[in-house]
Amino acid sequence: MCGELIPYTRLCYPVLMDYLRSIPPVVRMGGAEHAPCCGKLYVCRLCHDAEENHQMDRFKVTEVQCADCQTVQQAQQTCQKCNVEFGEYYCDICHLFDKDKKQYHCQPCGICRAYRCPLCMHSAWDMEKHWDHIDKEISLSPMPTEYQDATVKVICNDCQAHCTVAFHVLGMKCTDCGSYNTAQDGGLIQPQPPPQQQQQQEGEEEAGQGEQQEEEEEGGGGEVLELEPDSDSDEWTDAEAEQEAQPQEPAPEHH
Repeated sequence: MCGELIPYTRLCYPVLMDYLRSIPPVVRMGGAEHAPCCGKLYVCRLCHDAEENHQMDRFKVTEVQCADCQTVQQAQQTCQKCNVEFGEYYCDICHLFDKDKKQYHCQPCGICRAYRCPLCMHSAWDMEKHWDHIDKEISLSPMPTEYQDATVKVICNDCQAHCTVAFHVLGMKCTDCGSYNTAQDGGLIQPQPPPQQQQQQEGEEEAGQGEQQEEEEEGGGGEVLELEPDSDSDEWTDAEAEQEAQPQEPAPEHH
């Protein structure tokens, strides 16, 4: 079966699918995969699954057909006869032909990913230049005083190491492999002061509390409350005592 090149960027997805259903299996990227399940040629496994009543196993694909010279050959990135490139990116495990999106095949997950695998979180390609850039950013962005000596435990997603590193909002660097692809494992760890300094701080705090207590005691003695004696009591007030001490005039005689 021979196919023709479809201007994929000029067609929306529904129109493209209708077009695919109206003609034999076609070629979009320079080559078509030979489906091992039914022996038909399809551009990709999704096109196959949309047309057939079964799914295509991408890992069992062994042959492709060139769209230009119609040569059926072993699955590879370029045609062995006319050197047409079937895809900017090719995975010989997944047999994936695609544009270059900085993909890579993640061995633990068994599938092609871009930048970082969402399952194992491993970096997709060489990030050394990016780590160097973060180093420069951190050197130019010191943390506030209260966080300069703080540390934190991290887990490296690239080398799986557990380590304690300096805390910084721009990233925590793994001490084993130098990667910033790390995950924080716990809260901040503040440094403990030396024993002598800690005792001095405790003494200053106790002295401050003592001075505050003395000030409160001195301030509380300024007001004096006087209690009046009970009515049944023999104690007199000052006014009653003064009145009693004054001489009483004799009462006038009446004739």
